[in-house]
Amino acid sequence: MNAFIRNLADQDAGRPAAAGLVYHKSLAGMNGRAQKTEVRIQALEPGRYTVLFDTPREKLTMDWQWHQTAPGELELVYEETGRNESGLSKWNQKLAGVLFGMSAKKQLKMRLDLFEKQLEEYQWQD
Repeated sequence: MNAFIRNLADQDAGRPAAAGLVYHKSLAGMNGRAQKTEVRIQALEPGRYTVLFDTPREKLTMDWQWHQTAPGELELVYEETGRNESGLSKWNQKLAGVLFGMSAKKQLKMRLDLFEKQLEEYQWQD
């Protein structure tokens, strides 16, 4: 799993990734428009990968932690936290969260399913 995560981080950064690395990329915002995003790897170590996405309107931290529970089994914990600096953006975010909460849960489940599938494919390559 550690090699798999490092490989994904290297691909995303376009170079060898490490804690403290900062790079920029264009990501779609909530409105679907591309926005320049600063990406900062906060942790990239065995059992943990934490990355901060910083845009002019918000900051989003994604944290993955994992450990082997039994041979061939892995427990993965994913946490996402975000902050918005302006009051109106916070209100809009709460309203959007209520309206799109179900959709967001479906998207998160799809992301985790895709992640699991990629991990299984990666293991077959070793």
